[in-house]
Amino acid sequence: MNYWVDTNPQWPGVYYAPINGQCIYGGTAGVNCQLLGFGQNQLSTSTNYWVDTNPLWPGIYYAASTGQCLQGGTPAGPNCRYFAFQNPEVIKGVNYWVDPNPLWSGVYYGRVAGQCPYGGSFAGPNCQVASFAVPPIYVVQGVNYWVDTNPQWPGVYYGRIAGQCPYGGSFAGPNCQLVSYAQDFVETGVDYWVDTNPFWPGVYYGPDFH
Repeated sequence: MNYWVDTNPQWPGVYYAPINGQCIYGGTAGVNCQLLGFGQNQLSTSTNYWVDTNPLWPGIYYAASTGQCLQGGTPAGPNCRYFAFQNPEVIKGVNYWVDPNPLWSGVYYGRVAGQCPYGGSFAGPNCQVASFAVPPIYVVQGVNYWVDTNPQWPGVYYGRIAGQCPYGGSFAGPNCQLVSYAQDFVETGVDYWVDTNPFWPGVYYGPDFH
């Protein structure tokens, strides 16, 4: 099968072309068949992903950059495995669910008599059959971000690392601009900060400002 990864933030996922108008290998029907969907901005639009169907290591991969997996995932030879298909076939009658929590996002089902008879690995009281890698999309813990309110270039920035912007964004002088705001979006004189906690990442300011 010819699978491909679409990074368009409107419909990111893994696709294959319908066969005689049908999605005979599963997935959601459309112009193409979506085998696996990702959340918006979970895939980097500038990264070339591909699907490896080898049963020894099936998954979604991209090439490592100077030996690093800057978009998340784990090293796999000269490449990075962004998503591992641990159990590509689902069993009828098993109640699967998707946990979107970025700390343990993946596909699960409940243990049966304390075991995982349908594949996967133990994960607390449940069985994890697929783990979704959560790449550094917007903010990464350990990186120093700040909000610049200067109306000439308002946005969220971080300093270049070895002259590059490995965590996304574009070059902006000596820094990396991760998010660009409209000129009147942020106010000068307001103390904004960036919280990288994966439970509530975002840009904040104190409640005392009026």
